[in-house]
Amino acid sequence: KTPFGFTVSGEGNAITIKDCVFLNSWNGISSGKKPVGMVTIENVRGTVLHTGIEAEQHADICVMTDVIFSPSYWAKNGGPAEEDVRSAMKENGSVGLYLGDVDRDTYENVLLDGFETGIYNREATRAGCSGSFYGLRILNSRTGVEAHGLSPAYGICVACGEIRASGTAILNATTDGARSIVNTANLELTGSVSGRINAISDERAVSAAAGKPREVPQAPASLFNVIRYGADRNGKKDISGPLQDALDAAEAAGGGVVYIPAGLYLLEKPVSGGKNVCIQGAHPGAQGAASDFSGSVLLVKHGKNLGQDGQAAITLSGDDSGVTGVTVYYPENGIYNDMKGKTVSSCSPFLRCTGKNSYFTFSCLVAVSRAVSFEGADGFIADRLTGTFYDCGIYAENCSGGLVTRIHTNGTYLAGDKKNKSVLGSDWFNDMSRLGEAVLEGVLGKRLVQVSASGCSGLSVSHTFYYGGRRLVCAENSDLSVLCCEGARSSDESFVLNGGCSLSVVISNRPNGNPYIKKTGENNRAYIIMMNNSLTVYSGNA
Repeated sequence: KTPFGFTVSGEGNAITIKDCVFLNSWNGISSGKKPVGMVTIENVRGTVLHTGIEAEQHADICVMTDVIFSPSYWAKNGGPAEEDVRSAMKENGSVGLYLGDVDRDTYENVLLDGFETGIYNREATRAGCSGSFYGLRILNSRTGVEAHGLSPAYGICVACGEIRASGTAILNATTDGARSIVNTANLELTGSVSGRINAISDERAVSAAAGKPREVPQAPASLFNVIRYGADRNGKKDISGPLQDALDAAEAAGGGVVYIPAGLYLLEKPVSGGKNVCIQGAHPGAQGAASDFSGSVLLVKHGKNLGQDGQAAITLSGDDSGVTGVTVYYPENGIYNDMKGKTVSSCSPFLRCTGKNSYFTFSCLVAVSRAVSFEGADGFIADRLTGTFYDCGIYAENCSGGLVTRIHTNGTYLAGDKKNKSVLGSDWFNDMSRLGEAVLEGVLGKRLVQVSASGCSGLSVSHTFYYGGRRLVCAENSDLSVLCCEGARSSDESFVLNGGCSLSVVISNRPNGNPYIKKTGENNRAYIIMMNNSLTVYSGNA
């Protein structure tokens, strides 16, 4: 019962905490007291006696997946009897998840067992708490969820889970704002419920869930460092030759890691790779354009005006190949303070993958027309990509079983960032007062589709967000499921279905009043649990 500080604590953007076990911590994880973005907490479990996770001042969509806290971990690994641990947690006034002013976080598969209070949301000091929970389980608590400061614009959404409390299952004590609502769907409750709460039950909600995150294939241990092949890391000389040599060497060896150490790299000509090849940069987790560590920065000057079908800057045609841990800038395609007579080009994709189990993960892309195109790439993974995309984030064609998860695009990556100036030596747009006109409405609102699918089956889209854009998903002749996705400052429908599509959605928030869905052609089906200030169920054919 001795109080200790947090076992893991950090401040700053893009913190990643994963694959951890807390055996008998007093306090588990804190992301600090200052506003932070893109916190990733994944595959964390154990026993925490007082506060499991403290989430304060989150913005830019933080993601928490696969978190389990239970007294049984310590009890089964040399600790006191489980009953004694449970008693101590109740006496300590323990809290599984402490929230304060988190901005549209998304949570999936979170189990909080034995806490006095499963989730506690304090009074709002900034914008209030908002977010979505899928697969939330709160067991053996006196109070399941106690909310005092929900966002008046969004509230929180909970779907497909259970809360078992000896006293109060859900207490919404928020008094500010008529829309500060707790929305629930298929949530089994034991205990009393009070405050503004909307609830529905619909068995189809479970079948609409997106697939579980999957691990990307592991390339052979052989390492091919582009510096050893003559690559210039100061951004002055084109590295397409050395990078191609490293890719060829990896393919000849049966696969391997083509490593790009931290630095600036000019890529003026396209390159290609084969089977079992991983292009890996120096950044291991989610990142933003303003991160303290830029990592391996690719300055791409290929693809201008080539469009979707043009040759990509990087093409990987073999199975089990991909790119991870890089930062990508298109220095000739930025938004300037003075845009008179200028426009941003429609470029070919940065990455094109055509092999099975291809992947593009943990990378930041700024001023990129199209991020990645998966074509015939069954089982592909796009995970934790961030930045500013002008035309399309993820394009998938004739793929089965693809996964798009934890994608975050935001026009503000082009604004207010001194690092753009220092990295690129340009006068890129950085006037926040003109951000809405020049970037969000002028470019993204007219062009950006976050996910585009054609001829795809079993496509899963989850934990995906855009701030400024036209549409979240455009699909043609595809079936897909969407889970815990959000959009802000949209200029058009969230979902567009064209000809023979099947769409299932559980939790999709959007603050403006535009229609959610547009269907053209025949044989389109949509099932949506849309929780956006109020709770809506939509089901129907074209």
